[in-house]
Amino acid sequence: MAKVTNAFTTYMAVGNREDLSNAIYNIDPFDTPVMSAIRRRNVKNRFFDWQTEFLPVVNPTNAQVEGFVLANSPAQPTIRMQNATQISERDATVSGSQEESDAAGKSSEMAHQMAMASKVLKSDMETALCSRQPRNDGVDGTTARMTESLTHAIATAVGKGGTGPGGAVSPDTPGTLPATQYANFPAPGTPVALTEDMLGNAMQLAYTNGASPSLWVVPPGPKRTVSTFVGRSTTQVLVGKTEVVSTVDVIATDFGRVKCIPSRWVPPDVGLLLDPDYAALGYFRAFRQYLMARTGDAETRMIVVEWGVETRNGLAHILFNGIMQAPPAP
Repeated sequence: MAKVTNAFTTYMAVGNREDLSNAIYNIDPFDTPVMSAIRRRNVKNRFFDWQTEFLPVVNPTNAQVEGFVLANSPAQPTIRMQNATQISERDATVSGSQEESDAAGKSSEMAHQMAMASKVLKSDMETALCSRQPRNDGVDGTTARMTESLTHAIATAVGKGGTGPGGAVSPDTPGTLPATQYANFPAPGTPVALTEDMLGNAMQLAYTNGASPSLWVVPPGPKRTVSTFVGRSTTQVLVGKTEVVSTVDVIATDFGRVKCIPSRWVPPDVGLLLDPDYAALGYFRAFRQYLMARTGDAETRMIVVEWGVETRNGLAHILFNGIMQAPPAP
């Protein structure tokens, strides 16, 4: 259809106001499931310590003759553990003109930038917490300190017998971690598909160690595998006619119930079976925001936290090292 003669249209106009939504849509994730689950405490030094212990070995032949002479048993000292804190920061710089501008969706550009910085800082911490990061005490002025991650601490936890890791599960040989992987805990060469038996073996190992893990944190792919475990096929769930339920969040094993949750921050081939009471974040300096010295016509703010991982007893947790999503059933 033809245009009306001499009609003034939006194509000719230069004074129309723009339409900008007063909302900002951000899809980036900032959930931190492991940090939210474990405990928290304050520490007073860049190196912090805690103690752990094990009961003496059980003696199945503990029978004495009548009138026996006591042979004094040796005392069993506690084991002193230590980790280092690391400093993590995020910052934002905003010009004076932008701060005074009427920005859509926010009353203050600096406040908005710092809100994003605090969220991503927690994601940084969650990623380091769940990574294979070893401890690094740092060098003054040249090398930053790095806290030993929860994952690394579990992998290298010494068993009750005094040798070898007692808190790690390698999918290739459930219940053990190869000696070549023990020292530095790298990723295995070829990940293997996660199975229901692996969880059973892990819970059995935890039970043998005296642990009662209740939270299983896995990557997104293996979480889909968990929802295909055989036990799921025998359940009866009442749903609507147009609703499908095909997920598993709680698993009842022979050695206790486990809640399974996905995490975007664990390495894609790592699963963490945790007892949250036996892990904590130690804060030497809690989250604190600082106004930096002004440079020209711009303002800079920084948020800093100094923190470390306290793996209170490595044998309270089980590590799945080298897992991947199982292929779909034929």
